[in-house]
Amino acid sequence: MKKLAYLCVVVALAASVRADVPFIARESVTLLQSAKSAKSLAIIRYRLTGGPAIVTVDIQTNVNRSASGPDSDWISIGEVNFRNVAGDVNKLITPSDTEDKVITWMVGDIMPEFKARNDSCRAVVKAWAPDSPPDYMVVDLRRDQNRRWIMCKITFIAQTSWPCV
Repeated sequence: MKKLAYLCVVVALAASVRADVPFIARESVTLLQSAKSAKSLAIIRYRLTGGPAIVTVDIQTNVNRSASGPDSDWISIGEVNFRNVAGDVNKLITPSDTEDKVITWMVGDIMPEFKARNDSCRAVVKAWAPDSPPDYMVVDLRRDQNRRWIMCKITFIAQTSWPCV
């Protein structure tokens, strides 16, 4: 009987401790590309609520060239094409109920002809709980901010090439 009482106390304590689960609502994510920028800068905005999270991004294109297709119609353009994203991405981000987080992507540096249109391109921003991060992390010992979380395994073919396999 004592064991059952202890078990009930442990379960009650565990239920009362609520971890804030990080969350990014799909409708809070926007992707806009500047037509005036010489380097073709794209801005991705999102709202992270709940708890802190490691945030990653994937840029996807739709095989049907229509935003109305199901999720299975969307495919990634590949990490190699957006490895130069910066801002509130690929690291631990603190949540905010009032402020959007911002990711910048210098599209023109890698894909000068790419146009991020809402009907054929989207940003998929994912929040990973700090105790369950993405499977891979890149560490650059030459920088102050030397950790970068990514969602795919990378193979270094050349110094500037990061293809997903």
